Amino acid sequence: MGILLLLLLGVDTCDRPGSRWKTWLLAEAGKLRHLNLATVAMVCDREPEVNRRKIEAMVIRIRNERPSTQLIVFGEVILGWYDMSKNARAYFERIAEPIPGVTTRLVSDLARRYQIHISFGLAEKAEGGIFNAQVVIDPQGRIVSRHRKMDPHHSAFLRGSAPVTMVDIQGIRTALVICYDIRNPAVDRVIKRDSADLLVLSQAELADPWDPDYFGIDYLARRFGIWMVTCNHVGWEGRQYWDGLICVSNPLGDYSQKSTDREGYLYHEIAVPVVKSSFKTWCAGWFLPISRGYLVAKNLNIALRYVHGGRPLPWYLRWYLWLLVVITLGWGVAIWKKRKKGRQTNCAYTQAGSRRQR
Repeated sequence: MGILLLLLLGVDTCDRPGSRWKTWLLAEAGKLRHLNLATVAMVCDREPEVNRRKIEAMVIRIRNERPSTQLIVFGEVILGWYDMSKNARAYFERIAEPIPGVTTRLVSDLARRYQIHISFGLAEKAEGGIFNAQVVIDPQGRIVSRHRKMDPHHSAFLRGSAPVTMVDIQGIRTALVICYDIRNPAVDRVIKRDSADLLVLSQAELADPWDPDYFGIDYLARRFGIWMVTCNHVGWEGRQYWDGLICVSNPLGDYSQKSTDREGYLYHEIAVPVVKSSFKTWCAGWFLPISRGYLVAKNLNIALRYVHGGRPLPWYLRWYLWLLVVITLGWGVAIWKKRKKGRQTNCAYTQAGSRRQR
């Protein structure tokens, strides 16, 4: 039991934000690639024209306040409300537009004028239906990436072909994911296969009253081992409130920036090594699963609600799981004591044999 407590203390010490262990893992010698990014939480109007003006005003504001910005990201379906009502299909059909279209031309002009990358979400009219899409426009005003949400989680949208799309932004290999698609196991495989440096998670994210400390986003930050940035809606849209959680987290899951419940943006400079240390990569690969497991253990009830679709588990299942944990720990301790006793017995026999030989 003492060994177990020491291990828990060691994990807790290493997992604290800014710990020496994390500082050592993040410190990289050699050439670095840099990307100055801004992520936005925006109060959306029902009318696309109003939101186009808000996007333009936000881009101008960010460039005036942070002239070195190279990438600005806006949230999911940012040209209108993320309508969850019965009339949502008719509303999305009204605000949907093709790509290229009115908004992409406006944003292309902004990207050319300020020589930046801009990413935003919209309802895309294509193939006889509507897709939940996210586009990236480069400093030349070209649409360099169009990602369509694979699991729309909304009857108004058609399914996309993949949960993640890779795009190069200023030499940073960037993965685009829209909200619920982050749960798809294929996201992990693509990020590892293509050696992604940055994950852009475009959201219209609800504030879950049973997760006040944002366990869900903490877990995601530790899942991929790369930089992660989220963008969001904020404020009331009819009867629905969006909490506006936006954040920038480093590859070990610590928040570099975080904001909720206000319209605005976060600015951060990320640095990615051109050549990563294989030993530190190996260490991080072992540390992140331990960190996730420790986070789940500290927030077990909330983690189980995520598994159960947001609903609390019945009391008898919770008791069963806790009993299973206790039995497993007791079984482990019993095996350890049995092996220790066996080693002591073997040692005693060895000593007795030595005495007889003498």
